[in-house]
Amino acid sequence: MEKQKAKKIAKRAGIVIIAAAVAGGGFFAWREYARKKRIEAFAAQMAANSYNVEDVKKDRLHEVVSATGVAALASSHEIVSESADKIKTMSFKEGDKVSAGAVAASYDAEETAQALQRKIADAEINLENARLSLRSLTLPASESELRKLSDAEAAARKTLNDRQAALASAENEIRLKQEDITEAEEDDKTAEELLSVGGMSEEERRKAADTLKALKNDLDKLLAQKDSAERDVTAAEAAVKSAEYELEKAGSVLSEESDKIKYEQQKNAVKSAELTIAQAKEDLQAVVYETKSPYSGTIMEVSAQEGQRVEKGKPLYTISNFDELIVTAEVSEYDAPKLQLGQAVSMTSDGIEGKVYTGKISYIAPKAEVSGSDTVNKIEVTLDNPDGVLKPGFNLDLEIIIADKPDVISVSQAAVMKDKEGGGQYVFTLGQGMTAVKTPVETGIYGDVNVEITSGLKEGDKIVSDPSDTIKEGDRIAVKVKGAGGAAAGASGAGGGMMFGGPGGGMQVRPAGGGNGGGRVRIGG
Repeated sequence: MEKQKAKKIAKRAGIVIIAAAVAGGGFFAWREYARKKRIEAFAAQMAANSYNVEDVKKDRLHEVVSATGVAALASSHEIVSESADKIKTMSFKEGDKVSAGAVAASYDAEETAQALQRKIADAEINLENARLSLRSLTLPASESELRKLSDAEAAARKTLNDRQAALASAENEIRLKQEDITEAEEDDKTAEELLSVGGMSEEERRKAADTLKALKNDLDKLLAQKDSAERDVTAAEAAVKSAEYELEKAGSVLSEESDKIKYEQQKNAVKSAELTIAQAKEDLQAVVYETKSPYSGTIMEVSAQEGQRVEKGKPLYTISNFDELIVTAEVSEYDAPKLQLGQAVSMTSDGIEGKVYTGKISYIAPKAEVSGSDTVNKIEVTLDNPDGVLKPGFNLDLEIIIADKPDVISVSQAAVMKDKEGGGQYVFTLGQGMTAVKTPVETGIYGDVNVEITSGLKEGDKIVSDPSDTIKEGDRIAVKVKGAGGAAAGASGAGGGMMFGGPGGGMQVRPAGGGNGGGRVRIGG
């Protein structure tokens, strides 16, 4: 009986012990479950304030403006004819590559040269004649010439004397004839009276009248002879004066104004002949037998042909240099104010892989234009094309270097926020206890990813790289750890992590080990 009672007591004790053991195990399981829940809740709460953090540092920044453009020939030149003679040969055809100094065309210029040589010979003869004439005007008369002139002067005087004597004789005869007429007129009057009284016959009266008439006719002839003699005297007097002048002039050189004028005219004739010779020689020297290209490049157009006469100065060829291209592009009105002549430009073409072309802005249009729905400013960029691969018409992507600063304070562009109220800019730096501090900044140039900070930060400061719209000053920041899968993942041991707080306090959630072995939470320093 006692034994049975003892067995019952032992059995009950075992049951109590088992129950206690079972109860104890449930308590620890519940406590682990609750701990995990707290960690997950905390991690979820911290995930909302989990951000990337970066150190403020110095960097080299390039600010660029992007655009697209089309390559074109920078310029075209004309090779022009230097002669009006017939073209003998044309050296190039369209597409030929030409070097500066190469013969582009030749001309049949021999006929022109020969004509100029004949002109020079004729002008030299004219010059010699002009000089001889000029010399003759300054030479005094010879003794034989003076003797001839003196004899001519004496003969003129003898002629004058003879004609003056003839005039005097005529005048004397006229005087005598006039006396005879006077006497005949008296006789005629007497005969008229005698006839009236019958003292003379009618026939005698008629004879007296006929005699008077004949005398008057003779007088008329003598008066005519006198007029002729007077004219002869006048002519003889002029001949004497001329002979005297010639004799006097022969004794002196350029004594008369007319001689001086003749002398100056002859000097001008000499100068004219000299100028004619000089011009003809210059023209002969300038005869062009060939035209050389002043440019290097590629023949784009041929404008003349062999056997043709082309007016001097007219084009023979059009030539362009494919090594010198320009790129025309359009830049947004927002970027245009940043552009300046001479700024460096990098260019690439989808059709030419691995090649970067360089150039400089050479033209900025003075006014903007509307292109579709955008307002743009046209620019031109000079481009070196030494390999000749790039062709006119190729499309290019442009990057215009607006600024290049080698050592500036910079942060991620995403870190800079704009103050909606004040309009300024700010970042969130990390303050004491990993709290967010709103810090005003001023920015400079913008690179592809980073932006220059001109004031507000210093090298080594820590800032939030990717602030959200909900972050505010005073928030405690959880720093995302590279490779972390999130707070919840870290808490469950999935390989993620997050750090909150820092030296002197805070909480760190990190994986406790590999696999799904759970995580550890450490609170405090």
